[in-house]
Amino acid sequence: MKPTNTEAAALKLLRALKKEYEREPSLLKCRPLEMIANEIGLSNEESNRAQRFLVDHHFINGLSRPELAALPTLDGFSFLEAHKPKKWTRSEIITLVGLILTILGLVVGISRCRHGVK
Repeated sequence: MKPTNTEAAALKLLRALKKEYEREPSLLKCRPLEMIANEIGLSNEESNRAQRFLVDHHFINGLSRPELAALPTLDGFSFLEAHKPKKWTRSEIITLVGLILTILGLVVGISRCRHGVK
């Protein structure tokens, strides 16, 4: 299922917050949420919707300093893990190549029959 625009923006922001957590795991020392959102190219509207989504689902913890700071919660890390892009396995790639070759074979065979080539 394709994520909504809000969910996609939230995933993008949460991935950036995870990188920030890996750089600095303290809410007291990490960079402000607004700075991180700007760096990944979210508009103010997208950032606000993404933040609301993440807060409503308890995927981030925040701290009000002079500027708001936020980092992922355990639920946030789990959400990221569940939405990892799937990598194709070797058997899936072999199956896909076989299917493409079969379709190409059918197209060539049909075109030869139509043109009377034996």
